[in-house]
Amino acid sequence: MSFFLQFKHYMSHNNILAGIKNEKQQVADLINLPLGKIDQTTNKGRQRRQELIDIGKFIIASKEDIQILDADFEIPDFLIQWDGVLFGLEHTEVIDLKKKDTFEKTEWLIKETEKAFLKHYGNISKQINFSLNFEVTLIDKKEKKKLLNKLLDAYKDLNLEEQKLMNLAYPGYLIKEDIMTLSSELADIAYLAYVNGQNEVAHDLINYISFYPSGRTFCTRIVTWGADSFDEPLIAAIDEKETKIDTYRKNTNGLKQCLFLLIQGSNGYSDYSYLDDKVLSNRQTPFDKVIAFNFFTNDFFILK
Repeated sequence: MSFFLQFKHYMSHNNILAGIKNEKQQVADLINLPLGKIDQTTNKGRQRRQELIDIGKFIIASKEDIQILDADFEIPDFLIQWDGVLFGLEHTEVIDLKKKDTFEKTEWLIKETEKAFLKHYGNISKQINFSLNFEVTLIDKKEKKKLLNKLLDAYKDLNLEEQKLMNLAYPGYLIKEDIMTLSSELADIAYLAYVNGQNEVAHDLINYISFYPSGRTFCTRIVTWGADSFDEPLIAAIDEKETKIDTYRKNTNGLKQCLFLLIQGSNGYSDYSYLDDKVLSNRQTPFDKVIAFNFFTNDFFILK
């Protein structure tokens, strides 16, 4: 790489870091007053602090004339002023609970793999990246037996080992014992790949393994998410909050109400890169304003 390209890359990286630092300072300035009234030593206080940061990031990204007046509410969460009009604001995160569960269970598998690797092979000073072709769905022994019986009956002529048959038909459908067994297998496969200098491996559930220099050995997974529509979890979140609209109004002496829908955008169960505006624009809701905000990308949509 030429000196010019290296310098250009360096400056671009520095500009990104400067932008992030500037945004953080702007958010801090916005939430400083209401944050001062919160006990941040409690779980509730720490959660409220994060919610303030979410709203502060939205205000910076949208350039809307919004002030956070009070964060010491329960139902709704905040009191804000928007273009001179007072609103109660309810904050909620839009989560695909099924995806959240599979995401967390797959992370558990990777952590167990890391423990197994360190126990058996020690520190090789590498970051070990697994590209898996599945997400873990935790099932119980009864459900696994039921699935296996169907498979063994349907494919008895194949003479395949039971777990291999499960891997092919239901990749990632594992009981707790399977997760512990698979984590040891993945650790062994990773070590052999490292010793032999290979990335491609022969396993039903792995696409490839890659290694990068690191001060310590740890395992991660490479996740590639498509552009997911989040119509169902979004509508479910709105439906659930609409049942409380009368309470929000009563607790704020009849003020207008705003619903703030947070889309994290930085994890596997709330990373929705595709937003169909029609889901909100065609929605009839008792809320006076509805905001959908992607924390990671700063994309947003405002209804009404």
